[in-house]
Amino acid sequence: ADVGATITATRASARESAHRFCMLSFAVLRRKLILVVLGIHCVEAAASVCAVGEGVVAYFAGELDLGVGIEPCLPTKPECWFPATITDGPDRYDIYSLRWYDGVEGFNDVHASGLRRSLTEEACGEQRLDEAQSQWVAPEIPCTLLMQLHWEASEDTWREHAVTTLRDELQPDTVIADFDWHVIFRFDSVDRCGQAYDAIKTLLDMCEDAERCYTHPYIRTVLHVGLEPQMRLNVEETGRAEL
Repeated sequence: ADVGATITATRASARESAHRFCMLSFAVLRRKLILVVLGIHCVEAAASVCAVGEGVVAYFAGELDLGVGIEPCLPTKPECWFPATITDGPDRYDIYSLRWYDGVEGFNDVHASGLRRSLTEEACGEQRLDEAQSQWVAPEIPCTLLMQLHWEASEDTWREHAVTTLRDELQPDTVIADFDWHVIFRFDSVDRCGQAYDAIKTLLDMCEDAERCYTHPYIRTVLHVGLEPQMRLNVEETGRAEL
């Protein structure tokens, strides 16, 4: 109990700073919520890595006497954030080493998520990606439909006829038909992909028993890979997936 009281006493002056940080964080979250409600889409730059010797406000993961006896500190409690100086990091796990201003020993390794710059209240960034990783862009996947054929597709002649007929009817840009009961169609045009999906889905939705339903002569089920065609089109036009 004496140790907890001593730590609390030496850190009393830091609580006001932690409180200011908490209030600023709330204001930032409120601003982001308003932007989302208004449909305004913002992309923020990743936080830069905090430098060795830089002053921060950090989460203390130890125990303190907060007025009701010794209890564990939680990052949601402003009283558990204290001034410190970065001494090393971040490492591969985004852990920084630091020195507490009040000289308290212990819990000196803190994850980037538990650090804020003293001057600006900005987050300390995580480990930077190397140049090749930072420039890598995920490849764009064409609008893709995965269709399960009826069980008759186990017969080669029936399956070949079904795939040929569907290809001529739906006009996909790429066909992958190396499976017994499935065929994959990829469309470079989102509009054509959407039209194909809607036409098939409209027929299949008429089924009451999928096991015995032949409202479509060749297709038993249809699935889209990733976003549905209409949502994918919204992303291409507006940059947002409108539900």
